[in-house]
Amino acid sequence: MSRCRAPLLVVATIIVLAAASMPSFAGFSGTELYLPAVGGAPGVPPAVWYTTVWVHNPNATRADVTFYLLERQANPSPQTATDSIPPGDTRRYDNAIATLFGFEGFGGLRITANVKVIASSRIYSQPGSAIDESTGQFFAGVPASFSIGAGESTEIVGGWQTRPPGDSDFRFNYGFIETTGTGTCQVEVVAKDEMGTVLGTKSYAVRQWEQVQRSFADQFPGVSDDNIRLTVTVTSGNGRVIAFGSSVSNGAQDPSTLEMAFADSLLGGGQGGTITGVTAGAGLTGGGTTGTVSLDVGAGDGIAVGANAVGIADRGVTMAKISTAGGSDGQVLTVTPSGAAWQEVSSSSGGDITGVAAGAGLSGGGTTGDVTLAVASGGITSAMIADATVAAADVGFNYAGSTSKGGPASDIECNACVEPTAVAPGINGQVLMTVGAMAAWRELTGQSGDITAVYPGTGLTGGGAIGDVTLSLSVPLVLSASLPGNGALLDLNTDGSNTYAILAHDTIKVDTGSDYAIRAEGRQGLEASGTDRPGVGAHSDSFHGVDATSLDSEHAGVRGVNSVNMNYGLVGVVDYGVLGYKGDESAVGGLGSNHGVYGRCYEGGNRYAGVFNGPVLVNGALSKSSGSFKIDHPLDPANRYLYHSFVESPDMMNVYNGNVVTDADGYATVTLPEWFETLNRDFRYQLTVIGQFAQAIVDREVENNAFVIRTNLSNVKVSWQVTGIRQDAWANAHRVPVEEDKPAEEIGTYLAPEVWGLPEELGLPWRQEEGIRAHAERGAAERAAASDGLRPRSASDGTTGR
Repeated sequence: MSRCRAPLLVVATIIVLAAASMPSFAGFSGTELYLPAVGGAPGVPPAVWYTTVWVHNPNATRADVTFYLLERQANPSPQTATDSIPPGDTRRYDNAIATLFGFEGFGGLRITANVKVIASSRIYSQPGSAIDESTGQFFAGVPASFSIGAGESTEIVGGWQTRPPGDSDFRFNYGFIETTGTGTCQVEVVAKDEMGTVLGTKSYAVRQWEQVQRSFADQFPGVSDDNIRLTVTVTSGNGRVIAFGSSVSNGAQDPSTLEMAFADSLLGGGQGGTITGVTAGAGLTGGGTTGTVSLDVGAGDGIAVGANAVGIADRGVTMAKISTAGGSDGQVLTVTPSGAAWQEVSSSSGGDITGVAAGAGLSGGGTTGDVTLAVASGGITSAMIADATVAAADVGFNYAGSTSKGGPASDIECNACVEPTAVAPGINGQVLMTVGAMAAWRELTGQSGDITAVYPGTGLTGGGAIGDVTLSLSVPLVLSASLPGNGALLDLNTDGSNTYAILAHDTIKVDTGSDYAIRAEGRQGLEASGTDRPGVGAHSDSFHGVDATSLDSEHAGVRGVNSVNMNYGLVGVVDYGVLGYKGDESAVGGLGSNHGVYGRCYEGGNRYAGVFNGPVLVNGALSKSSGSFKIDHPLDPANRYLYHSFVESPDMMNVYNGNVVTDADGYATVTLPEWFETLNRDFRYQLTVIGQFAQAIVDREVENNAFVIRTNLSNVKVSWQVTGIRQDAWANAHRVPVEEDKPAEEIGTYLAPEVWGLPEELGLPWRQEEGIRAHAERGAAERAAASDGLRPRSASDGTTGR
């Protein structure tokens, strides 16, 4: 231990002497000095940091000083500030980083002057407005010539960082600042304990005039020690660095500076000794009689020499180095419970089997050489097949003219099928069918009846006396009925389930001068279906094509239902495709497997696919390309509109915010609605201090629908925002997919092809509306040809006309 302490005592003595010659300042004078750690911003809560800088001119002439702000990044062109200091004067710069540069953050300072000056700084945390309550640490300006370069090392002692970090008495930081402004370098940091045992190693790339500072707890998460020493080495590059450390008490927030060790040559050249030469002994190389000399382990086969250790190199143990003591010819080196040992190799590799005989259902076998067993032809008997294991696909049938099992001669030949003769027989006339999980022979019942012939009656065609027969309506259908003054047609027939006034499967067209061409009254007034034409077509030259009224408070005037994908229950194609006015119930209702209601406007401007005057309820998901509110402009409501876009998020996010003022102890509780935690999860917080420079943290997260804010000062106004992700039952069942592939039928289409510079025909709406356009065109053609259509039959003469 004495060899470690002596050099430190010498260094301490020299520093004391230097300080005695300049009692007002510690450190060294120079024309290029570095203050390695300065700043002005919030740090680890609750600390808020400021920096005071002093520059003293000990000369008889004026000192022209330039300050360079070296941020935590490469600084090829840093911000600068200048000042002139008269002979013998000392300047103090309060809150220097803000006043000199208008900067909020952390870094280092480079100070240059035309004459040698002395500089120092105090970086401190101040909880209130009184500086006498502050705690801080001094850094003395370090000359650039004290920096270390490639191949050089320094030490930082006094580190304290135990785990968990929140329970450690101190938090330990370290860093370095590059001093050339043009070079870069690689810096290695080795953490050691009090005995010099390596605890961990990190490496950093340091750029031009860059200040780097790291938290020991973050960089060495596996280390917990209260007496840490760092060895800092520049391993490569043409840059040079000054290293430093800082230890801050977690209770009082009181920081201490940990300076790097300076070379003896910088502190007066060191003390002379009596050693005149160093000679390399056995196993060593190097040495010398002048200057600084080094000794190294001599090179040799199988030796590996690292920075701090000597060991056996990979593949360094050769056959000549393995001792055969204790072994004999033919033995091998193997692992035993007591370690490696020489042992005999077992020569046994045979077995006890002397023959293999074929059993029931098998063929082959033998008593010598390699033998083979196979399933014998016809060897599998019914007794060998487990119950309920023969599936329908395993049963083969020989059809007439077939050379295969299970199909005609052109079929692929059946393999591994069960022959009909292999199935246990049943009683004549029975069939093989499934009974529960088993197959069994059973009588075939319920397949016969007493009908011997079906003949068509009036208005029907078809029928027969053998095989399957079919009856159909005779077309054209001639209807004959008369009710004077009320209508030309009356009850006709039923379809087996419902009664209809008219039941038709072709065109019925009635021209009449009365108010109603067709009027139907019944449980369902009118039902019509079509194959490739509309089920019901309606046209009016001067009024509604269809005017429908329901007198029931629970049903719609017009109801359109379609059960086929990619089609529509109700389609409207005019200036107003569907125009609905709401009384006490729904104006327009739609049910469909693709679109319940589909609206499209073919022109831009102030035309809309849908306009709703009144509240709109969407019971389900809503997808859109964009969204906004539109209101009369508050400053010019008669002439302008005001828009705001919706706030979007990939999550189903709810946003809550407000303002609060902390109490005399710096605490404030924000109370949220009683359903907040039931509705939301994954809370995120934002805090902004208003009106003063202070720090605010979330002291306690949301619990029992409340959270706590803490500030380092009292009576601080804080604006807060909390967001949460919905977790209600509907949201959990219908999460919004952030990304998804288009279905096969929509690949190659675009929701808005025009924004991609593509034609309208590539749009998904265009493809969906092809059916609508075709429907409209067919309707127009049918109306144009209506005058040539089927004329109504006269009730008296039975004639028709075309």
